[in-house]
Amino acid sequence: MARPLSFDRTASLEAAMILFWQRGYQACALPDLLNAMNISRSSLYATFGDKRQLFIECLDLFFQRTFNPLCQTPSQPRETKNQGDKNSDYSLISIEHFFRYTILQVPKKRRACGCLLVNTVLEMAEQDRELSALASEKLTKVEQYFIRCFAKAKAGKTLNTDASAEDLGQLCMTLNQGLRVASRQGRSQQELESILNNSLKMLGIHSQKENT
Repeated sequence: MARPLSFDRTASLEAAMILFWQRGYQACALPDLLNAMNISRSSLYATFGDKRQLFIECLDLFFQRTFNPLCQTPSQPRETKNQGDKNSDYSLISIEHFFRYTILQVPKKRRACGCLLVNTVLEMAEQDRELSALASEKLTKVEQYFIRCFAKAKAGKTLNTDASAEDLGQLCMTLNQGLRVASRQGRSQQELESILNNSLKMLGIHSQKENT
């Protein structure tokens, strides 16, 4: 019979995720991880495996917490439900909501860390291609969400462009990655919002914030 855990596994995993997010995979020494997670070396190996396996779990947790709730079937965001704009295409509004929710509406300290998935792709591209590919695979799910949103808008004839949904989705993903790198570079809230608003206009998305 397995012994019950003497620590909160979820809390320890969250602590590890935050440290990886702040420092990157290679800069996180095992003693620092153990201290942040408040567990022993033997508990880490018994519960999570090695550092690499722990990191993979952290990537999964980051995706589930940050992106997965938003990357489902495009739907009307809560804040637009009572605006009464019957001409709004909620698949396009959902794209703007995605950026505001995951970048602009988060604490400055958290935003300055960028995105754990994007960070991992950049950091591990030449160091551990499997980890880089795993992070890229999760980001692909985000890109597929953008494509679904644009496809729905084009089908409803609310997006006036000859560009394909796939091309627009790729552009949106490039914007997503660029904004997160800019966040790590310390760009201000105003700068990030200006970049987002101008990019949305180029993509044919009218910002709902301009209506408030």
